[in-house]
Amino acid sequence: MADRHNLCVNPALVNDGTGWAGEAAPTRTAVSGFDRPFAARYTSGTFIRTPAAPATAGLEYTVSVYLRPANFSGGGTIYFEWLNAGGGPIGYPSASYTVTLNVVSRASITGVAPEGAASVRLILDGINYSLNTVDATMLLIEQAAGVEDYFDGDSPGAAWDGVAGSSASTLPGGAQVEGEVTQTHAVALSAAGVNTAVGAAAVTASAALTAEAVAGRSASLMAAVEVFAEATVTRTPIVSTPGGWWTLLDIAREAAADRQEERDRVPTACPNDGEPLAAGPRGELHCRFDGWTYPRDWVRA
Repeated sequence: MADRHNLCVNPALVNDGTGWAGEAAPTRTAVSGFDRPFAARYTSGTFIRTPAAPATAGLEYTVSVYLRPANFSGGGTIYFEWLNAGGGPIGYPSASYTVTLNVVSRASITGVAPEGAASVRLILDGINYSLNTVDATMLLIEQAAGVEDYFDGDSPGAAWDGVAGSSASTLPGGAQVEGEVTQTHAVALSAAGVNTAVGAAAVTASAALTAEAVAGRSASLMAAVEVFAEATVTRTPIVSTPGGWWTLLDIAREAAADRQEERDRVPTACPNDGEPLAAGPRGELHCRFDGWTYPRDWVRA
């Protein structure tokens, strides 16, 4: 998957309200209910104009913004405002949008930049903000054939291209995909200080297995291994290429086989005091002092 780029340099008013305008200037306001803490609040005027971003003629763009009206539901028209290199408008393709009272809604439009286009921004009209206050934020200006999940430099896996909050941002393509393990990490699973008597209780050891996926992001897995042991046991499984996550299954199968082998082994000592077992007249094994007998009293969890 290709990297994604939010071309807007002030998508969520992180530092200030630069670029957010309209018939009347909005106020940068702390908000809740959005995925970002600030919005442009419009309390007068009849249209919104967003910050602009670079565009190239002949390429397809999708631009979207999140809105929430405070007084009643409404809607109107959303426009591309294509601008030439001198900042002059050269086209206003449009679509419709609707918003619901006190609900965060998303308005978007998709189209191809016309000849001569150098930048693009949104205009939204249809609401009288002196009667219906509207908050707007989370502007995504992207070269894309349709609307996709919003992101900016504060999104997981993404980064600001320049000043945090006041620049374009990039989301690496691998940040949204899962992949095979491409790097090798050794992880030791150990059970130390185990009772040396046969029949000793199980000891559980766990360790975090970390793998680097194709995206370059980390994926963590906790693996627990139950060990029946006669002495200290250390195991070092390897997560490696090309097996990927299937290698983890092999580790689990190997641990299960080892456990079964321990279960099937005939004991040689009493589980309670570690004294050697004695043979009875019919071949049974027993403890001389407490009467424990194999196989009658032999129980494995």
